Amino acid sequence: MRVWEDLQKGKPTVNENGDSLYLEYLLKDDELGKSLNEAQIRECFNYDYYTKNVDRYLREYLGKIEE
Repeated sequence: MRVWEDLQKGKPTVNENGDSLYLEYLLKDDELGKSLNEAQIRECFNYDYYTKNVDRYLREYLGKIEE
C-alpha cells in the first residue's frame, strides 16, 4: 500500500498543526478507495468505541487508591 511505503520512507506523519496525516494519506490512496468509501475510512479513526469505558475504569481505579 502506498501509504505504508510513504511512512516507511520517513515522510512526516503530522502537519504543522500537529494533526495526523495518516487519515489524509489513506483518503488519497486510490487502491484503498476501491474497497472503502470516505465514510468507511473515517469510521476507522473513530475511537469512541474503544474509549467508551475509560471514565468508569478511572473512577474505579482512583477510588481504590483513595481507600
